[in-house]
Amino acid sequence: LVKAMQDGSIVNLVICGQEEITKWHTLTGTPEDPGLLPRIAGQLMLDVLRSGGFKPHVCCAAMEFHLDGVRDLLSRDSPGQLLEVAFGPSGGIVKGLTALNASSAEEIEAFFEVARRNLASVQPIF
Repeated sequence: LVKAMQDGSIVNLVICGQEEITKWHTLTGTPEDPGLLPRIAGQLMLDVLRSGGFKPHVCCAAMEFHLDGVRDLLSRDSPGQLLEVAFGPSGGIVKGLTALNASSAEEIEAFFEVARRNLASVQPIF
């Protein structure tokens, strides 16, 4: 995943499972046991900084497929807003999905803390 991102590919990380299963924990983890996102973000930023010469740029979006539709988890104006999904020749598009730019692992983690707070489904407290 990190290698594909470094090569300029657009990548998506999808976590699926039944409601109330610890998908969010798998994705984010805890400070003592980081999940996929902090590890990927940290490794990506470390590799970018080691290579030098350019500023890292990561575009983040978060959505939740839950019961009645697709929800935007990073919207500041309407958290949890239902979004329309359209399909075209090049694939699916989520209309109106918030996309935020990050240049550090800390910014990425902050975005996904906002997303965690906006989840519609019940999540366990760790």
